[in-house]
Amino acid sequence: MGLASGKRPEAEEDLRFDALAIRSYEAVAGGGHGLLDQHRGPLRRLRRHRLHDDMTAVFPHPSDRPDLVEGQRFFPGSNNGVSMTIPGARKNWVAPLEFAADPRFLFGASENVYRIDTEPANTTPRAWAQISGDLTDGPELPRAPGFGTITALGTTGADPNLLYAGTDSGRMWVSRNAMAPAAEVTWTELKSPLFPGRWVTRITVDPDNAKIAWATFSGWRSGEAYPHIIMTSDGGNKWVDIVGEKLPQAPINDVIRHPTKPKWLFVATDVGVYRTANLGTTWLKVGDNLPLVPINDIDLPQGSNTLYAATYGRSVWTTSLEDAS
Repeated sequence: MGLASGKRPEAEEDLRFDALAIRSYEAVAGGGHGLLDQHRGPLRRLRRHRLHDDMTAVFPHPSDRPDLVEGQRFFPGSNNGVSMTIPGARKNWVAPLEFAADPRFLFGASENVYRIDTEPANTTPRAWAQISGDLTDGPELPRAPGFGTITALGTTGADPNLLYAGTDSGRMWVSRNAMAPAAEVTWTELKSPLFPGRWVTRITVDPDNAKIAWATFSGWRSGEAYPHIIMTSDGGNKWVDIVGEKLPQAPINDVIRHPTKPKWLFVATDVGVYRTANLGTTWLKVGDNLPLVPINDIDLPQGSNTLYAATYGRSVWTTSLEDAS
């Protein structure tokens, strides 16, 4: 079974940020991780590009926020009610952002998890509410003071109160009342012999079944190439390894589920994009001409047969899944 070769979408080739031409993209889509998010609703269609440390710009699509001028963005250092820095002492280079089931609310994380109402009545500026304590192992002093951060958040429309969090040291947490008043939100640390103690790159919750979730990890920092991907079917109590056959020995950076095929998963790795039609028993490579660089984000919009892949330094590429079966 062949898949169409990947190609770079010309319409996104040279987006402008003020006077800066951006040709390198950090993320594609999936709620708060979106370059070409096709979801509908307030602030759901986003274009997002990493510029440099602690400066992640999020561009709302004008069709969803006609009150904003094109290019207005969430941007650290500004506090005008549209822009806001995630609080905290330590923030990952690309701090995780994830929309709640109600897209008026956004979750973000540093060493703590925060929640913000993006459209509160008569409230300017908008304010982040802290909904967790420090979920990390703390900074690695004195060698690596920038570590000790939350690196992944996971939400689903199937349960508005469910929120997962993962850290750069591999810790995994879940809140089952994430939309409660901030002081009442509680967290449980998850435990499993399959947790590798590696950087959590993504936590993806099934859009239709809140008990199902996938987590991916990267051992790059530890010099380990194993492609860690695990799955839970009971809300995080038990996990299974779904590496299966034919995944390359390389870190996994993202995992998504096909919008209409529950057993189809796609993963972004340091050496390409792969898919499974049987929840990880076997994997196949997607496309044949992606540049050999890490794939940081992938997205398959609802109702589309076009898979997007955002690379580290080599732009965004697409491939058609029309002939996939």
